[in-house]
Amino acid sequence: MSIHLLPIRKKVTTVPASEPVTVSEAKDWCYVTGSDHDTLFGNLIKTARQMIEKDFGIALITQTVECYFDEFPSIHSHYNPDGGFFLPVFPVQSVTSITYTDSDGNNQTVSSSDYVLENMDDSRHRITLAYGASWPTARDIPNAVKVTVSAGYGNSSTDVPEPFRTAILLLVKFWYDNPEDIALSGYGWNRSAQQIIRNFVPAWLA
Repeated sequence: MSIHLLPIRKKVTTVPASEPVTVSEAKDWCYVTGSDHDTLFGNLIKTARQMIEKDFGIALITQTVECYFDEFPSIHSHYNPDGGFFLPVFPVQSVTSITYTDSDGNNQTVSSSDYVLENMDDSRHRITLAYGASWPTARDIPNAVKVTVSAGYGNSSTDVPEPFRTAILLLVKFWYDNPEDIALSGYGWNRSAQQIIRNFVPAWLA
């Protein structure tokens, strides 16, 4: 049985170019006409997406995510040599690169032919070694290995599954209708929105 490395940290380096729902859609849900609050609705939509992505490890719209590890899987670190990297974001479209700091302190890139992205529906994505390949040795420093991926359901709002879009609209309406709650306690979850997401995301994320 292989043990798979979990990331030390992750960060989004290229943010989505669009949002899962439009300002017009949000205004329709809130029965708002006119453009006086367009900026507010845009901010609420963005905040709702970011909160869903952060709390559930989901990438709704295409974005670049960097995942950092302290080492490669290795028998010397009590990991089987055929082990791999579990990725902390879903869904993953592709692996952009795997880079690392070698034992001499130089930056290196792992050949894309040396690893495989296991990209299965509703399963946690992982990167494993290709047949006959082996992981290099990284310097014994924090964040020595960086895995960069492209994540998200697609570039357009129409690529995002409808349950997530509905959850965002519910959150926007809840926040818009209850500004006093936000002022007192910060942005909070709407229970219906949260339940929709929990029912739809893969079990390991819920």
